[in-house]
Amino acid sequence: MNSDDAPASIDGKRLTSFGVAPDGSSFRLNLIDAEGKAVSVALPAGCLNELLMTIPRIITLAMHAKYGDNSMRLVYALGAWHLEAAAGDECLILTLRTTDGFDVAFSLSRRDLELMSRAFQNGTDMDKSAAAEKVARPVH
Repeated sequence: MNSDDAPASIDGKRLTSFGVAPDGSSFRLNLIDAEGKAVSVALPAGCLNELLMTIPRIITLAMHAKYGDNSMRLVYALGAWHLEAAAGDECLILTLRTTDGFDVAFSLSRRDLELMSRAFQNGTDMDKSAAAEKVARPVH
């Protein structure tokens, strides 16, 4: 690839704000670049889920590279949570909110919630896949 084929690159210094199109079809991230100029990146709203799913992985890889410790994770303090039944479905919606206002919602089965509760009551570390294996094995 020659330099004419290289994608344009913005070296951002900091994120300043964002905007959403009035019809919700796109969004814009506003930045200050390395030279101090205001620049922005506009993307279709369909990219939001991809961005949301990608950012935690980017954070993890950056932390591992910076600190050389693959066990490190970015952890947020829980500010609030809300559990509700999903309309027209048997699943539950668990919304977790950080102390600074970031929130994310998860769909849980009642079985998921039961396994999480059991792990908490037993004081054990358990993830969903380990819990499923533990339940699926016959007890002798």
